[in-house]
Amino acid sequence: MKCWRIGILSLCTAVLVVACGTTAPTPTPTSSPMPLPPTPTPSLDAVREKLGYALVPDYLPEGFGFSTAEMVTGRVASLAYTDPSHLLSIIYPIPFSPEGYLVQGLATSPKRPDDALSEVEVNGETAYLVRGQWSADTIRQGPGIDPSLAKWDYDITLALFFDFQVSQDNKVSVGIRVLFDPADWTTGEELVRVAESLRRSD
Repeated sequence: MKCWRIGILSLCTAVLVVACGTTAPTPTPTSSPMPLPPTPTPSLDAVREKLGYALVPDYLPEGFGFSTAEMVTGRVASLAYTDPSHLLSIIYPIPFSPEGYLVQGLATSPKRPDDALSEVEVNGETAYLVRGQWSADTIRQGPGIDPSLAKWDYDITLALFFDFQVSQDNKVSVGIRVLFDPADWTTGEELVRVAESLRRSD
């Protein structure tokens, strides 16, 4: 069973309100219901304010829509697009190394399996498609893990890494990542299509 679903937070909130709201006074038939607070509209303003621009796709897989946009650690933009069962994230700027060490730059660290990486093209330039990621247990054990115990999970995610020319003198590294059994519903070609539709939005 997948641990993530669209709208599960709002559903849980609604359940808690019903289950735990017994201390609130019961309204009389003549009382007016309290208005619900407005639902926040997803916005790219925080990204534009911090970076001076946002990168948005003109193409998404069928059924996907814009969900959230935020700055991670104040320097990296993370845009989420969702359908009822899956998540597609566009993250930038994000460093990427084809070597794929668990600890980047440390040659004694466990290395990503060679068959997890393939070269593709985005707008005629070299890009990298990565199938899977280090397992949760491997990440939990951290850089001190015995390399023989490091495990790569091929099934959890599919990611595409490429460079985007933001301006004449500014090129940023971008990652497009999809979650939850990507082999069942998407392909590398689909991620390339999303990447090639990306545009700057000021």
